[in-house]
Amino acid sequence: MEKNIFDVKARSPWTPLKGVNVISVSPSKRRIDGTITIPGSKSFTNRALIISALANGKSKVKGILKSDDSFWCLDSLKKLGVNIEIQGEAVFIEGNGGNWESGNLYIGAAGTIARFLPGALAVSGEGTWEIEASESMSKRPVSPLVDALRELGAEITYLSNEGYYPLLVQGKELTGARSAFRVIFLVSL
Repeated sequence: MEKNIFDVKARSPWTPLKGVNVISVSPSKRRIDGTITIPGSKSFTNRALIISALANGKSKVKGILKSDDSFWCLDSLKKLGVNIEIQGEAVFIEGNGGNWESGNLYIGAAGTIARFLPGALAVSGEGTWEIEASESMSKRPVSPLVDALRELGAEITYLSNEGYYPLLVQGKELTGARSAFRVIFLVSL
């Protein structure tokens, strides 16, 4: 059996795997009789959180999936100055229209955040952000997104390996309608 090595830094307080290094799954010896509720999608959760933060005014996002990815998304948004209140599986967000506070952000292994956040920061009128990702996310190429954002005028610098996280993003207004379609397509993947 292959041993999996987990990136412990990417685990959040919301992880259901706290202290777990190995998981075994085997058939039940008894009949299982019960009901389950299917949790929300981490991808949909993070998209809704970022869109709500970009909006002006208050939003309520219900049915969030509490996962490492959504924890790091909320953590990043709070560090960006977004007022957030969590009540059970609902999040109340007071969007600031993309007027972010500068700072350092950690996104763990959250692919949705890795694809949406650089663009959301780049279109901000001002600010500087260093975005660090988990070891596993830092092995996934982000250059197609960064290249498209740069075509629009974004100022994004690779801080380690070319084409991969960590990134330095400097906010400024972007231009270029043709490239905007590419950015929207890339972040939708």
